[in-house]
Amino acid sequence: MESLEKQLVCPICLEMFSKPVVILPCQHNLCRKCANDVFQASNPYLSARSSSTLASGGRFRCPSCRHEVVLDRHGVYGLQRNLLVENIIDMYKQGSSSSRPEAEVKQQQPMCEDHEEEKINIYCVSCSTPTCSLCKVFGAHKDCEVAPLESVFQSQKAELTDCVSLLVGNNERIQAVISQLEETSRAVSENGSRQKSKLCEAFDRLFALLEDRKCEMIVQINAEQEEKLDYIRGLRRKHSEHLENAAKLLETAIQTLDESEMALFLQVTKPLLGEGADTSHLDQIQHGYEKMDHFTANVEPQRRALGKVDFLKCKKDLRPTTKRLLALVESHFEQQQHAAASANQQPAQPAGHQKCPEDPPTSKSPAPSPSTHPATPPPASQV
Repeated sequence: MESLEKQLVCPICLEMFSKPVVILPCQHNLCRKCANDVFQASNPYLSARSSSTLASGGRFRCPSCRHEVVLDRHGVYGLQRNLLVENIIDMYKQGSSSSRPEAEVKQQQPMCEDHEEEKINIYCVSCSTPTCSLCKVFGAHKDCEVAPLESVFQSQKAELTDCVSLLVGNNERIQAVISQLEETSRAVSENGSRQKSKLCEAFDRLFALLEDRKCEMIVQINAEQEEKLDYIRGLRRKHSEHLENAAKLLETAIQTLDESEMALFLQVTKPLLGEGADTSHLDQIQHGYEKMDHFTANVEPQRRALGKVDFLKCKKDLRPTTKRLLALVESHFEQQQHAAASANQQPAQPAGHQKCPEDPPTSKSPAPSPSTHPATPPPASQV
């Protein structure tokens, strides 16, 4: 039975559903009165413009699942009644009343602590506590101001209902701020990923540009390297041919030295003299020809330029927007705490105590409008 009773509790008033019970599109149930309170708290301007108690149109969120409920022109009276839940409530009340002993029913009525036989039936306004009639006549509350228990109950219940409506409205606004923060968080994540991709693409293009330039410079080095190598190979070939001819000439000269006939010796010797020692037709490589230092790349300016690569400076920083959102949430909590503290400081007034219509209404003098007194223009010297 306790688990069933928990299922029959309204999430707004935290009491058992009171007829009529309406069912929302999200399949959650509310008392019609509580649904109307939530609707008026979520649509304060719409309910203020409506002259009758029946509010038409508008929307509010389900307090259980935060699903948005859109009303038609009939307002909350256009919501469908949940007759099944109403029947279950009737059956539950009948079963609980028949199965509960009479003694337990009597114990539910609170009794006075000082007068055990007296029921608590009045409310001490001065002490803000319920008490019995004997306490007012003979007891500790005989000099206090009292009021009927029912009138104080109705006034405080109405006050608590207003607080609940205020809390629901504040929760709606805070939920809107939270939703905006979540949307902003998703946008920040998406924009961050997008900008990182763009940054990687930009650096990839720089890498490709550097790679192309490196290939062009390598081609220049290879061209001069091949030119020098071809020249050196040509010189080497010439020197090899000269060496080969000199070796043959040396062999012929040695054979000629063995010739004993003087006339024949002189005929052979004349062409050989001076032929092998002539090397004037052979080129020589200049000193430092092998160096390639003039191909040293000058990358210092580019290195400094790459070190200064940075993001574009935005003209406006959007970070204070998040700070304003957080400040808005904090102000809602501060207003809520201030309202709760003010409500606790004011003593509860009985429903029967009303202001006399003959009393003149207190009025405060309106503050002067800034437009009533125009600002005095500054002297010509200051201009």
